[in-house]
Amino acid sequence: MTESISAKGDIGNSYNRRVTDINICLLKDLQDWICICKLERNEERCKTCKSLSQKGKIIPTFDSYRKIIHIDYKDYPEMTHVVLIITAAPTQVEVMGDSYNKDYRHLSYKLPSVPDIVMTYPESVTKGVSVLTLYNDSLFYNLQLKGLDSVLRAYTAQLVPKHCTSKKDLHEGNMMSLHVPWSQEDVYSFSRVNEIGNLSIKLQSLASPMEDTNESVELRIYIDPTCSYQLKIIAAPTESLGQFIRFYGGLFPSFMLAILLMGLVFQLHQIRRERKCADIIEAISSFGAPYKILPVVVIFRFILNNESFEALITSFGLPQEDSRELTKSGLYSAALPLMLYIISLGVVNVHCYLLIMALHIFSKVAAVLFGWIPSLLFTFFEKIKVLLLTLAILTSCILCGSLGIIISYICFVIQLARLCHLTRVSNNGNIATKFNFGVTILLIFLWVVVLSFPASISWAKNLRYTFILLDDSNKLMSVLSVLSISCLIVLDNPISARESYLYLAPGVYVVNVLLLLYGMVSVYRIIYAVTSVLLGLAVTRIIYYLKNGQHIDIEQEKSD
Repeated sequence: MTESISAKGDIGNSYNRRVTDINICLLKDLQDWICICKLERNEERCKTCKSLSQKGKIIPTFDSYRKIIHIDYKDYPEMTHVVLIITAAPTQVEVMGDSYNKDYRHLSYKLPSVPDIVMTYPESVTKGVSVLTLYNDSLFYNLQLKGLDSVLRAYTAQLVPKHCTSKKDLHEGNMMSLHVPWSQEDVYSFSRVNEIGNLSIKLQSLASPMEDTNESVELRIYIDPTCSYQLKIIAAPTESLGQFIRFYGGLFPSFMLAILLMGLVFQLHQIRRERKCADIIEAISSFGAPYKILPVVVIFRFILNNESFEALITSFGLPQEDSRELTKSGLYSAALPLMLYIISLGVVNVHCYLLIMALHIFSKVAAVLFGWIPSLLFTFFEKIKVLLLTLAILTSCILCGSLGIIISYICFVIQLARLCHLTRVSNNGNIATKFNFGVTILLIFLWVVVLSFPASISWAKNLRYTFILLDDSNKLMSVLSVLSISCLIVLDNPISARESYLYLAPGVYVVNVLLLLYGMVSVYRIIYAVTSVLLGLAVTRIIYYLKNGQHIDIEQEKSD
C-alpha cells in the first residue's frame, strides 16, 4: 500500500491473516507515529492503542529520510489494525506499507566461493551473477547471504532498475542495508530512482563469535514499488585486498623483524668463523627460509597451548600465546604464519634493497659536498658525534625517550654513510663487514624508531605546557635502546667480539622464536625484542673492550 497523506488524523490499515509480516516506511520524524490495536465488534475506531514506535528506526543516510518498522503478525495475534499517526504539515508525507508472506520475500543465497570466482573469471569480477529479479508492487526484500564467514571475502551488491512507471519526484529512491547480527553497525547505501545502487558486502568486524547459532548476514533491500529491479552480486578483489591489509596488516611487523633477525644470526655465524660478513639480502636468502624458524615456533606453540602445561606456564607469569587471541577473533589458521612469513620475506628484501641504495646515494652526495674538508677535521666531527650521543642519552632519560632514539638514529645513519663511502674507495674487508653488519643493525633499530615515534608527537604537542613527557610508558626501553646503539656506534668493530657470538647467535634465535609467539597481536612487544638484541650486542663489545682496552677505529683504518 502506498499513499500520500497531508491531513491530520489516524489512518487504519486492516490486514489479512494469511500474510505473516508487514513493512512500513514513513518519511516523517515523529516521537509516536505507529501503534497497533484491536477493533471491537460494532465499533468504528479503536479506544486504546499499543505504541510500537520504539521498534521503529530512522535509516541513514540523511538522503533517505526514512523511518522504518517491521511488524510480525504472529507477535500480536489479538490485534486487528495498524494505526499510523501523522500530524498536519504543509508538505506531503510519503507512507508506504507492504504486507507479504515471508516465504516469498525472505530468501537465502550462497555467495560464490573463491574457486567459483576463479572458474568464472572475468565475468565474476566485471558482470557478476544475477541473483534475484525484484518485481513491481514490492517494497522490501530480505536476502540471507550464506558463506560470508571470513573477513577476506568481499563482494558488491548492485541494484539495477529495469522499468519504472512512476514519476521521478514521486518517491525518494531505493536503499540497501547490510545487517550483520553480531556487529553493532549496519552498512547502508541509498540511490535515487532510475539510478544504479551499489553496496559493499564485507564484514566490518571480525567473524561471528556465535558458533552455535545459524544467523547469517542479511541484505535488506527497500525499493520503489513502481519499479522492477535486477540484483547482482559482483566479486570485489580490491575490497578483499583491503580487508586483508585491515585485519592482517598488524601481524606483519613481527614477521618482518623475525626475518631481519634471521639474517643477523647468519651474519654473527659468518663473523665468528672469520669469514667476510655478507650483506643483509644475501644473509636472508641463506638463512631466512621459513623452515628454519617456523617448525620450532609450531612446536613451542603446541606446548604452550597444551592444557597439561597451562598451569606451569601461568605460574611463570607468561601471557597467553598470540594464536589463542587470533583464534578467538576468527583470524588464525594453520597456514597463516607461513603465508605471512612468505609475504614478509618479499617486503623485507625490497626494503633492504631500497635502504642500501639510499645509503649509497646519500654517501655519494655527501662525498661531493664535503670532499674538500681536510681529514683532520673529521677528528673534530668524531667528538661532535660523542656529544650528540650523550645528548641523545640525556634527552631519552629526562625529556622524551623517543627523542633520544631519533637523535641516535641520525648519528647511526651518518656513520653508515661514511662507511659506505669507505667501501667504495677501499678494498678492506673489515670495512665491508662493518658496513654490512651496520645496515642490519640499522634495519632492526628502525622498528624502534617507528614504534616509538608517536611518543615524540605527543611530546611536541605538549611543549606549550611542559618540556617533559609525563607518563612515558616506553622510557625504560628507549633509554636501553639509546645506550645500546650508542655503544655500537662508538665501539664500531663487530669483528672484535667474534668469540662471544657463539653464545649470542643462539640467544638472538631464541628471541626470534619468542617474537613470533608473543609479538603478533601486540606490536609494541617488538620493542622489547629489539632492545634485548641490541643490548646483547652492546654488552659483548663492552666486555671485549674492557678486557683488551682497544677497538679498531674507522679513522685509523682510513689512514692505513
